[in-house]
Amino acid sequence: LAAPLGPANVGSNSAKAGSSIELLQNSHITGFVQSCGGIKNQGGRVDGEIRELWPNPSELPEMSAAMFDPRRPDPSDENVIYTKLPAGTFHDLEVNAHNVVAGNLEVNGALKLNDSLLFVDGDLTVKGGLNGQGALGVRGRVKISGASHLRAQSRVAVVADGNITLLGEDRASQ
Repeated sequence: LAAPLGPANVGSNSAKAGSSIELLQNSHITGFVQSCGGIKNQGGRVDGEIRELWPNPSELPEMSAAMFDPRRPDPSDENVIYTKLPAGTFHDLEVNAHNVVAGNLEVNGALKLNDSLLFVDGDLTVKGGLNGQGALGVRGRVKISGASHLRAQSRVAVVADGNITLLGEDRASQ
């Protein structure tokens, strides 16, 4: 049997009319869902409250994907230690330490972070789920589908300058 899920909340400060959060069938949020805009629930399960048109935006730290670029503050600095990964398509990808992709990255299988940082200077698409421990910094859009197990012990951070889309497969996907 799977371990019981702890509370996990989802929020958006977007005041977009219609839906700033969309919960698709088989989504399961173990905490509350809060949005300054609309929430479109298409069969998802929410264990806590659904707080639509919430009047008070949540305080969020100011962050950009550039903060996760291991080449900072000078991208031409040859003394910074990181691995250059090629842009393009991988079947599965497991990363360690600090990694930089100069361009778009597509992973048709699983992306696993081993206490690592992956910085993508473009868009990131993952079709087989995100797992492990570490951080993603993406200058473009992020789309993650498949079985991602983002529990408290996973400790995965995703920061993107573009939109972030998470599409789970079933009730086991977080």
